[in-house]
Amino acid sequence: MGQQQHQSRPVGATTNLTCTATLGQLPRGVVVTVAAAIGAPEAGRVMYEGLRRVHDEAESVRDISSLGAGAYAYTDAAGSHIVTYDANLYLTLTAAPLRLNATPDPALVEPMSRVAASALSALRA
Repeated sequence: MGQQQHQSRPVGATTNLTCTATLGQLPRGVVVTVAAAIGAPEAGRVMYEGLRRVHDEAESVRDISSLGAGAYAYTDAAGSHIVTYDANLYLTLTAAPLRLNATPDPALVEPMSRVAASALSALRA
């Protein structure tokens, strides 16, 4: 595995956690970012529903069953993304290519879903 960075910071009643890891090398490597926002009860649902509407209008969104209380995936020029929530937890994962102007790999959604499930489980504990 390549480099890793972790960050945690409170913002009002919400705590934002971010972990970034570089996996692989050029030309096929990716930067994976896991970002969690933990807030008041139902904060995750509110953030999820608001941003889901935005993504529905701009991206081709695919629902992911059995991940959190709701989840979807999409791929855009910036990478492959998973968005999920459970109660007060809002979680996003992004896998962005290391190589500039590389096409993001939508096949990364499946392994990213497993990482999201593990992160949800760990953060709920």
